[in-house]
Amino acid sequence: MERSVLVIDDDIILCDAISDYLEPYGFAIKSRGDGRGGLEAASREDLDLILLDVMLPDDLDGLEVLRIIRESSQVPVIMLTARGDEIDRVLGLELGADDYLTKPFSLRELLARVKALLRRGLSQGATRAELGAPAPPPRSVVKSGPFSLDAGLRRLSVGQNEIWLSATQTSILKVLMENPWTTLPRDWLIRAALGQDHNIADRGVDVHMSHIRSMLKKLAPELSPIQTLRGAGYTWIGE
Repeated sequence: MERSVLVIDDDIILCDAISDYLEPYGFAIKSRGDGRGGLEAASREDLDLILLDVMLPDDLDGLEVLRIIRESSQVPVIMLTARGDEIDRVLGLELGADDYLTKPFSLRELLARVKALLRRGLSQGATRAELGAPAPPPRSVVKSGPFSLDAGLRRLSVGQNEIWLSATQTSILKVLMENPWTTLPRDWLIRAALGQDHNIADRGVDVHMSHIRSMLKKLAPELSPIQTLRGAGYTWIGE
């Protein structure tokens, strides 16, 4: 079964290279060269993943496109950026990107990142296309204290209140909740959640954790279930 990937990038040569490289591995690639066209395709197509460039030619840059996408969808997004500035990567992660690649990157690394992200996002069950009809995947629920994480649906709830997470946020939170009262080092946590071949700098991990904490605070403002031990890592206490 082909996976549908949308590339939003004005570099036609790069888009063609990505398409030529990924299609033999079972990916159906669509591309758009501007933010508005990308948003239109993202709203219309049934996508498995989006590759989104930060620098786009119109008045909608990649970060703004990501912000709009995240208002209605948790489709996995990998940001592409030619800039070396950390601020682009940090802003992308804060807005809900699941991963990022800095140009120039190898197509082999891109394929590895895409496969890893889809494994995390879709491992809980079949896609709608595989099922032949709209249906949620089988559930994998982790409970700790008042918190309940449905990893299959990427939903975190406390009582009747619930929020929706990205694939990366779900994976990180699942690892934390499955290892309560255990201090998990940053590098161990990111590899356990995202795969042994993954590497996100400490700042990137901290951004993901900050976003997760903000979501937890909305659900249960009186609780602080994640503790940070400086120089050691993160601990889930669950209550």
